[in-house]
Amino acid sequence: MDAVTPGVAMLWYVAGAVFGILIFTTWRRSMLACLAPVLGSLLVASSVGVLISRLGLRTPFLPQDNESWLEATEALLGLNTSSSLALFGLPVFLAATVNGFDDARRPIAVGILVAPIVLSVFAHVTCKDIQDTAICPDWQVPAAGWRWPAVGCGIWATLAAFTAWVQLDMLEESDEEDAWHDYP
Repeated sequence: MDAVTPGVAMLWYVAGAVFGILIFTTWRRSMLACLAPVLGSLLVASSVGVLISRLGLRTPFLPQDNESWLEATEALLGLNTSSSLALFGLPVFLAATVNGFDDARRPIAVGILVAPIVLSVFAHVTCKDIQDTAICPDWQVPAAGWRWPAVGCGIWATLAAFTAWVQLDMLEESDEEDAWHDYP
C-alpha cells in the first residue's frame, strides 16, 4: 500500500503509537478491568479442567488425562494465537469503550466481553459432526472431541461474566473516590 500512496505506512504506525499511548495512559484502568476477567477466567477454566482430569476423573467433558495444559487451553480458544488475540482482544477494547461512556452500560459491556466465548460454545456444539468448510471453518471443527471445548468455554464464559461484572463495579466505585479527578 505504501508503494501506491507514499506515507500511508508511516501514518498507520503513528496512529498505532497514539492508540497504544492512549491505552497505557488514559484507558489503562478500563482496559485492565475488562482484560483481567477474560484472561483470568480462561486460565482458571483450563487449569481446573486439567487438574480434575489429572486427579483421575475420566469424563468426556474434561481434557484427556495425557493432554497438557497448553493443549487444553488451545482447545478452548479454538484458534492460533494471533487470531485469538484479535477475536478475544477486540471485545475487551469495545467493552472498555462502552463502559467508559456511562456506568449504566455495564450489562452491555459484560455482554460484549462474553459474546465471543458464548459464540465459541455454539460453534463447538454445532460443528462437532460437520465436515463442510463452507458451514464451519476448519479452525472451529474440534479435532479431538467437542465436549471439553464446549463445557470449558461455558465455564470460561460464566466466570468471565461474573468477574467482569464485579471488576467494572469496582472500577465505577474507584472512579468516584479518585482524588485526581478533583485536582485543579
